[in-house]
Amino acid sequence: MATQTHFGERQDAVTRDWGFFAHRSIYEFAAGFVCGKTCLEIGCGTGYGSQHLIASGAASLIAVDKDAAGLDALRKLHPAITFLARDLDLDGIDLPAGSVDVVFSSNVFEHLAYPDSVLFSAATALTDDGIAIIAVPPITSVGGLVENAKNIFHINNIPTWAWEAKLGRYFHEVRRYRHWVRPHKVAPSGAIIRDDPHPDDFTFTSETGRGEETITAIFVAERPLRPPIAEPVADEGCPAAWKAAKIEADARQAVVTGLKREIADIGTWVAANRAQGTDRDFILDSVCRQLDFLCGRTEQE
Repeated sequence: MATQTHFGERQDAVTRDWGFFAHRSIYEFAAGFVCGKTCLEIGCGTGYGSQHLIASGAASLIAVDKDAAGLDALRKLHPAITFLARDLDLDGIDLPAGSVDVVFSSNVFEHLAYPDSVLFSAATALTDDGIAIIAVPPITSVGGLVENAKNIFHINNIPTWAWEAKLGRYFHEVRRYRHWVRPHKVAPSGAIIRDDPHPDDFTFTSETGRGEETITAIFVAERPLRPPIAEPVADEGCPAAWKAAKIEADARQAVVTGLKREIADIGTWVAANRAQGTDRDFILDSVCRQLDFLCGRTEQE
């Protein structure tokens, strides 16, 4: 399973459990599109998958993530990859138009408060015949929405078909793929057998409609629209019956987004005061007070 850190969920290459192999299989799928291409990975995490894309023949790779310190270490480990520190909700991607052939992102967009702005900048960065490979959790029922909303790092929870409709505003063609396992890894009950996982356990098949159960919703979007369709379409929403659950999920998104901006403001204030030579103890005390305020704690507590 993915580990949780200050920067959210992270899948590393050390814990070789079923979750790791399922996550790595998405990179295996993407590898079929990257050979000889200039590539961008949105949300590279621990970087193990970025290295796999280079090993699969990508001509070059730009990998963005918000963990600046982690990226410093990755630059030393993987000098062939260009690592850029970006908080996508605050900074965007910020790459030149038409500069990459392939955009890849695995299980990142559900962590974004503003996926449209990131999709717009990703589509802008792509060449006219470029493609984007986007993987997100498959929300196909109100129960799936509720479960995803319980994850504090999943702040953008919309159905699979809503992601497909959203991508359709930025690309001429969008195909959806089922991420599943080979028949011998499915129990008679239909549940996935997760014991003794292996890289070859996973399959990817093109699908239409709202189809069968899938581990991950995977989209291959081709040829960016210039300009994209600005206004959301009806299929980007949730069914009326999901209203209460969606309100709860949206409330979580609003809270997390507000906290991100508050913390970013604190970081800006700290940087400015350090540049002015302000006493470090004063800075630390002020930050602690502000964090106590954000957490609802008082001095008496």
